[in-house]
Amino acid sequence: MPRYFFVYDETDKSFPERYRVVRPDEDAEALRDAEDLTGTVAEAAAGEFLDELFGRCPSDGPMRAELVDAVDWKIVELSYAANPKA
Repeated sequence: MPRYFFVYDETDKSFPERYRVVRPDEDAEALRDAEDLTGTVAEAAAGEFLDELFGRCPSDGPMRAELVDAVDWKIVELSYAANPKA
């Protein structure tokens, strides 16, 4: 199942940054374009990237970094629209 990293802005209920973790055999550019993502992250670099994302979004601020496994980015958006504190 695909893994997504994102930043959620609690102030305006938006996703200013959205990334998908990609395997070497996946077409990163096509996935980014198809799902309207900010970018993609190579599976091998995912841990370091996530640490950097958490570092930019302190837990006491309005922007929060998250990671989820989901079939598609739209599933993530819909779940946050229904329950933004999920």
